[in-house]
Amino acid sequence: MTIIKLKELTGALDENKIYYVIIAGFGLDALRGKLSRPHNDVDMLVLKKDYNKIKIILNKLRYREERYAD
Repeated sequence: MTIIKLKELTGALDENKIYYVIIAGFGLDALRGKLSRPHNDVDMLVLKKDYNKIKIILNKLRYREERYAD
């Protein structure tokens, strides 16, 4: 996952008015203001009501979803 790919993903979420929070690696790097290391994924929290919309967006962008909690 690169900054360019992250911007592509967040742009699609913003365009579809989906509320999200970036956490973990990229989230901490955003607080620090620089990349600490290469990232293989992006961790985010999203609202359950947007789940189906997010799945469609991830598929269009050729990402795979890993769901950890309801």
